[in-house]
Amino acid sequence: GVKSSGKVVYFTSLFPYAVLVLLACRGFTLPGAIDGIQYYLSPDWSRLTNPEVWVDAATQVIFSLGPACGCVITLSSYNRFDRNCHKDAVLVALSNSVTSLFSGLVVFSILGFMAHVSEKDVKDVISPGPGLAFIVYPEVVSRIPGSQLWAALFFLMLITLALGSIFGAFETVITALSDQWPALRAFKPQVVLITSFIMLVLGLPFCCNGGIHMFTLFNASAPSWNLLLFALLEVVLVSWVYGVDKFLDNLSEMDINLPAPVKFYWKYSWKYTTPAILGVLLVFSWYDFGHVGYNGVAYPFWVQILGYMITGCTLIALPIVGGCEVVKRYPETTEIFSSLIKPTHQWGPNHYQSCDNTEEKMQQSLP
Repeated sequence: GVKSSGKVVYFTSLFPYAVLVLLACRGFTLPGAIDGIQYYLSPDWSRLTNPEVWVDAATQVIFSLGPACGCVITLSSYNRFDRNCHKDAVLVALSNSVTSLFSGLVVFSILGFMAHVSEKDVKDVISPGPGLAFIVYPEVVSRIPGSQLWAALFFLMLITLALGSIFGAFETVITALSDQWPALRAFKPQVVLITSFIMLVLGLPFCCNGGIHMFTLFNASAPSWNLLLFALLEVVLVSWVYGVDKFLDNLSEMDINLPAPVKFYWKYSWKYTTPAILGVLLVFSWYDFGHVGYNGVAYPFWVQILGYMITGCTLIALPIVGGCEVVKRYPETTEIFSSLIKPTHQWGPNHYQSCDNTEEKMQQSLP
């Protein structure tokens, strides 16, 4: 459950920082480390004209922070009503950026050592994709004195990072199943075991000889432009359909009092800036979609079609659920569209359920 996984996350979140600090202490003292750090901190500004860089950056932000994936909404639903989620969001975003910068320094300091030992340029020892973590970096670690210790720490860090990441995603699946079929809540241990076993079986093909090709296809297709579309739909629905002013009022109901400049920033970011940026990036991602390959060699056409189908599987629920809701409401009202975009009568702060005048306060909270 959330309580037990929350306790485990303390370890899976903090242990990688400890390993990074140890790797930094060792990596910064290696010969050639300064060359790797200089390469890391010397940007190629011409790359900013490549739309693929911006699309990859936006996708990475979604991966790192978890919006549009369900994890954030699922885990936040277990918080207290008056939890200051605004402060949490800002703190997580800042710590994520600082961690990424520090991790890059550690990685490139050791890559600089690799380049120094092999008498190559830093750019020649860099391998994009999973090869950096599972091929290049382990090879570098094996050349450091005391390599057995550093290799064990490095892969233990990867495992804890993977566990920390999967906890949120896995809890999202379990919570969705429990919310859809409340009877399953009485059998949560069995649901967790069965779901884990199914995911284990589905993941076995990735461990076969051709697993890297399956991984590459899924990595490029499952989380691709669909994440940008989900994020765009979410921000448009909240800021334009529900109303950004109502949303800010809901934050005030949670005792989150934002200064006027901060409210102004979020209001115009949610209404204009963020939708515009996501819309442009979505178009760019469509233009470059369907060019999946490995080691510079594009996959055959039928594999590209399979990638389209993988992406489509993540989107098919939108029209299906929308169509079901339209059919469900058709006999009840002629104003189908307006009824679908209005909050229900049960919509309201969760803490009102414990109040004596629940119905009255719920009605007051409705727009």
